[in-house]
Amino acid sequence: AIVGFSPAPRRIGTCGDPRRPHPVPFSRYALHFHRQRDGSRGSRVASVAIYDGAGDGIHAHDSYGVLVEDVVVYNQGRAVISDDMSRQHGHGIYLEASTMVRGHNTCAPVPDSGAREWRIDRPLVMKWGPATGCLRCSGIWLGFGPGAYVLGAYASGGRAVGIHWCEGCGNPGSTYLPNEERVPRVLRATASGNLEGFFWWTNQTPEQAIVDLLSFGNNIGFDLGAYSVRWWVYGPRAIGNRQVQFLHHAAGTRFTGFLADGRGNGSDGIWIAPYSTPSSDDTLYEAGVIRGTGTAATFEPCLQSRACGSELTLMQFNRVIFTGNPLLRFVNHPNVLSTWRIRDQAGLTRPGRFTLYHPNRVGVGGVYDTNYIALRVDNDSTSTLLRAPRARWSTATGCARDEDAVGDRPTLCLATDARTVEFYVENNIVATVLVVAGIAATRIDLSTWPHRRAYVYARAIGTNGRSNYSRVLRLISNP
Repeated sequence: AIVGFSPAPRRIGTCGDPRRPHPVPFSRYALHFHRQRDGSRGSRVASVAIYDGAGDGIHAHDSYGVLVEDVVVYNQGRAVISDDMSRQHGHGIYLEASTMVRGHNTCAPVPDSGAREWRIDRPLVMKWGPATGCLRCSGIWLGFGPGAYVLGAYASGGRAVGIHWCEGCGNPGSTYLPNEERVPRVLRATASGNLEGFFWWTNQTPEQAIVDLLSFGNNIGFDLGAYSVRWWVYGPRAIGNRQVQFLHHAAGTRFTGFLADGRGNGSDGIWIAPYSTPSSDDTLYEAGVIRGTGTAATFEPCLQSRACGSELTLMQFNRVIFTGNPLLRFVNHPNVLSTWRIRDQAGLTRPGRFTLYHPNRVGVGGVYDTNYIALRVDNDSTSTLLRAPRARWSTATGCARDEDAVGDRPTLCLATDARTVEFYVENNIVATVLVVAGIAATRIDLSTWPHRRAYVYARAIGTNGRSNYSRVLRLISNP
């Protein structure tokens, strides 16, 4: 195990300026890969416990190709340590957002290559951050990492965020990596017992599919911002979070195949926060279930009280099951053109398709719905999004299942109504097959796969051009 000691702090200046000192314990990191670039390729951190340190458990800074497997990080980040105004060391695992920080003590720019091609498999991060709290201290902080993957992660018991997609990371405009995805991919992650389970705060990020996240027992399950994004989150499940299951701030947010289950704990299903950028198309919650909540969806409390403002907000709830006829609360939004489209719903004592408009909207007709606090136009199909295909793993005999020890040639079987299916092993497309009688099946070759586990998922592509993703299977390829 690696134990991070915490001797008496010294004081350094922010970017070398002694007029702006910060107390910095020597143990800013337990394990730090510092600007090694290709020199760190082939490094492996496996079956290691890192605990009881003042700063980050694992910190990646402009170093490439490191494999991290089966690592436990416990009780790290016990002090909020800052060595400049934009970087804090209070995290379990920190993939540094290099363009946002400056070279240590010099303020020299650092290339935005970050943790390029890291593979972090099944990390367990628990109980990080100082007792006094730290908004930005995260179990796993995702900065730059072209080609990097975080797989099967579990972040629990932190005093802030389980997994955090950091502010500004992945934005366009870099000359160093103009065309690459800069933000690490996350497949199959769980966050529990935190202030927030999953938290995004990025802008104008190239569209990226985030697949198979589970958030339970946090204060807020999912919190997605900041202003305008093209994240598409597939298969997210929020269960028993205490305040709200899903919260979003960003125009362009999309959730497909979601579950918002309050477990009857008094929480709400979905909060729509103030938009700083007006909607250009509908924010989407699609093919999901909302249950165990008194209010299925509403505006964030500051909008309800008019304590904050918001730009135009366009919403669509498409093929959502609202279990138990919960409320939709279109309360006090400051933009009179804001609109909610409910399409092909089940569970509400309203028509399958209807649209909610601001009570002060003119020229739309309809009736005033006192429960929803909105004008309601029934049987409205305007701007209905085309349906995404189904994508579920088949458990038929001979088909690989989650956690199977599969050997070299497992068979993957997806039940779907799509036309075509792409099968992936992490970032590799391993097969593209046509669907026959509702099943897409293929046998893949893992004989040369270099890792103990392989994370497998499928993308179903419908005849209408819409896509959907399966859950992520974790297969034991080299027991």
